[in-house]
Formats: sequence, structure tokens, C-alpha cells
Amino acid sequence: MLVISLLVNALIVFPVSIGMLTDQPGMDAVFGAKSDARTILESVYLAIGLISVAGLVAIGLGQSAQIIPMAAGLLILQIVYKLITVTTVGISSPVVLTNLAVVAVHTVTLVTLARQASP
Repeated sequence: MLVISLLVNALIVFPVSIGMLTDQPGMDAVFGAKSDARTILESVYLAIGLISVAGLVAIGLGQSAQIIPMAAGLLILQIVYKLITVTTVGISSPVVLTNLAVVAVHTVTLVTLARQASP
């Protein structure tokens, strides 16, 4: 499940970040006009993507146990901020709807990791 969560992160944030960075059509409508705030969001998304790829590489190198605390922290942070967007942005936003789908995946991953860790 951890691989799925990290893949979901990478598969979502890299195309979205590239779209925002290159000012692709439709990005302004979803993320607002190019601004310092949007650039900060791009940076956060890229950080999530890079950490996710680093986790996937670690898993590929047989270091799953060592990256679980880092990955769990990343997923918890994402769940919290994505749930906050429901109240701050509203449920009608396509970004918020995508966020909720990611929350579901990451929650299943965290439950799976917790069950694996318990004796």
C-alpha cells in the first residue's frame, strides 16, 4: 500500500506542478493566477513528489522499514492539509475532490502500516 500512496503522489503532483510552472491552459482557473502564493504551492507539490520518489527508490533498494516513519509523516501531513481544504476552498473544487480521493488512499496506507507494526 505504501508504494501505491507514493506512486499516487508522484503521478499527481509532477504533472500538476509542471502544468503550473509552465502556465498550461486551465491552471489559472483551478489554482489561481500566477503569483507568489501559487509558486509556493508549486514548491510544496514538488517537495511532496521528490520525497515520494525518494521513498520509492528506498523501497526499491530494500529499505522499506527505514523509510516508513518519513513516509507516514508525509502522508499524515497530506491528509490533514487536504481535509482542511474542504472547509477553506469548498467541496465543489476539482482540486478538493482529488484531495479527498488521495486522503482515502493515504488513510488506507496508514491503517495498513499501523496493522503491520502492531504485534
